Amino acid sequence: MQQITITFSDDDTLPDRLRMMADEIQVPVEALIIRAIDAHLGDKYLKKPPSDIQAKSLGELFQAYGLTKPKT
Repeated sequence: MQQITITFSDDDTLPDRLRMMADEIQVPVEALIIRAIDAHLGDKYLKKPPSDIQAKSLGELFQAYGLTKPKT
């Protein structure tokens, strides 16, 4: 599994605020961060799938949008 580590200074309140927001909507903080990244970058950086795509599974749909790598 790939990981990206984010480090905050000891006086930064963002980690606490992220935990509070995640608790409020009852999701893991990691899921909240992924949602935030997707909301901020999704429209600009996700590739547009072909208009005639007929995905047979969620996996195929995710690949069409560039969310997952094709299986080799």
